[in-house]
Amino acid sequence: MLKPEYIFLWILFHLFAVELPKNLANRSKPKTPASEQVQHMRYQKALSVYHSLNEVKLATEYRAIATALFKLNQNDSAMVVFEKMAQKFPNSIQNKDLLDLAIISRKLGKQQYSDSLIAVLKSGEYSNSNIFDDVADKNFHNRFEKIDSAATNRKEFTFKSKFDHYGAVQDPLSKTWFYHAKDSIYDGLLNGISSTDKKFYAQIYKAKNWNDSLILNGPMLQDKVFNKYVELSHIDSFGNYYISMNNRLVNDSDKFLLQTYRYFYDTKRSKYVFEGLGLEQYAYNVSSFSLNASRTKGLFCSDQTDALGKSDIWICDVSFNKDGEITISNQTNLGPKVNTILTEADPTFITDEIIAFSSEGRLGFGGFDIYFYNLTTSEVANAGSVVNSTNDEYFPKYYNNTLTYSVTNKFNNNTIYSLDIPSDLIYQATQTIVPPSTEEVESPPPVETVAIATTTQAIQTTLDNVKKESVNKYDYARNLSFVLLSDSERIEAINKLDSTANYKDFKFMTLFHIDNEFVIEKEFEKELEIMAALLKKRPDWGMEIRSYTDSRGPSVKNQKLSQSRANYVAQYLSQKGVNPKQILPVGFGESRIINHCADGVPCTEDEHRQNRRTELIVTPVFFWSNQKK
Repeated sequence: MLKPEYIFLWILFHLFAVELPKNLANRSKPKTPASEQVQHMRYQKALSVYHSLNEVKLATEYRAIATALFKLNQNDSAMVVFEKMAQKFPNSIQNKDLLDLAIISRKLGKQQYSDSLIAVLKSGEYSNSNIFDDVADKNFHNRFEKIDSAATNRKEFTFKSKFDHYGAVQDPLSKTWFYHAKDSIYDGLLNGISSTDKKFYAQIYKAKNWNDSLILNGPMLQDKVFNKYVELSHIDSFGNYYISMNNRLVNDSDKFLLQTYRYFYDTKRSKYVFEGLGLEQYAYNVSSFSLNASRTKGLFCSDQTDALGKSDIWICDVSFNKDGEITISNQTNLGPKVNTILTEADPTFITDEIIAFSSEGRLGFGGFDIYFYNLTTSEVANAGSVVNSTNDEYFPKYYNNTLTYSVTNKFNNNTIYSLDIPSDLIYQATQTIVPPSTEEVESPPPVETVAIATTTQAIQTTLDNVKKESVNKYDYARNLSFVLLSDSERIEAINKLDSTANYKDFKFMTLFHIDNEFVIEKEFEKELEIMAALLKKRPDWGMEIRSYTDSRGPSVKNQKLSQSRANYVAQYLSQKGVNPKQILPVGFGESRIINHCADGVPCTEDEHRQNRRTELIVTPVFFWSNQKK
């Protein structure tokens, strides 16, 4: 038996010879757990790894923290972290980072900056990918103008729940509502808390009507068999529930393998049972199944091998035998007209001909937007600014000419809204728009309602590095739009103008005005100087100045204020030597709000600022010269 003093000496030796070097090595080793947490979609845990960005030593960790913030909808902070990453590790910026930045920029209302990032990506790795491709759709705004003007009765679901809720689904038989709430129960597998956002997993509740004070547990909660993820996507006319759920009973992360099942009451066994739809696979996800009214067609989301992006929308044929068993056949991807390289989700039928869905990879107003798609004409239409905003809009459902949908704000809280939109308006929005005949005078280009580019120096430096590494690709991307060129490059392009130039190639930034003033914000004066140079170089071209206000204040006052803003820009150009005959100032007041900030809707100052704008449209003078006589 060893003497105590020998044991003591052995302990000292072990501490100095083994534990101390190991500890020193660990202290000098950069931390990496944030990236590991993000791989498992544990975003809150990823953010808790470091007390400060000063502790971060690796580009991968910056990327992980930025991704976690982005996934939790903390977009301002995500932009800051990406900027820090660009400062410290400019050569580590990947195309994936620029893509995330483009999405974040759109959510922050910086559409012009987002477009510039997409232009860079489209000139290289993503040249053949469908992402924000509808930025070139001349009819983008025309499609939802009637929806914006005619949609009515927007209201919020007022289910008596102290928790945020999303995803309202109506039972066509009983007309009761089911919805998902971030709630807790005291037993079963559903009482866990998501490590993604530290909120409870969604529970499914039932309410008798829109404002029901009596909240009843839905029958799907009776057996307590569901795992930590469950979502109701559809209830058909026979009372069958269609549910997406995690295929694993035990899962140590929030990375799901989602599958879709039919959940129905089996009279033989006198209880609710599950039935697979024949789409179940262990190699990819399937979710959000829904049927048309006649139960002959189905829609679902999947990331299977033929998918174009993270999640695509698919359509299939559906049949039921005499025993009520379901058969799925002829699965077809809806293709690049609908699906992008990002996420498409929550498809549902408006009619047998038209569907609604949510998309992250289309032009939109920022984040996820809701769209309509006509299966016959293959035309896509945004649901408009009355529905969509810089927040995430998703989970559309359509009942008796009323669209219900969910919104996630920047604080990651969910709310359910409804809006009356007649189906004939949706049908009109998804029709093919026939261009005017050659005998008619060509119409002016459509209004481009985009926000000003605001590029941080670090990100701009990164873009400059991309330019140095791939000059030809970058130049091609920048030539896609005159507005993306630097000020000196634009002046040089104007000086080289000749009679072969096309006015459509010259676009300008949207100007913004000081609140309740007609003058523009000072940093946009350079834009007017460049515009004046263009008009003096081409006296046959004109500038249509379209000015707007936010929704605050009387509409009559706003109309006068918008005209004053347009006149101010016109006067500025005249003082720079532009012929007044080349200028058409028009005020539209508060008639064309580009986000959700209508009268009475609470909005931030930055959201109101987006509406205090002046858009500059280059057009041949003869388009509107008769209007000025």
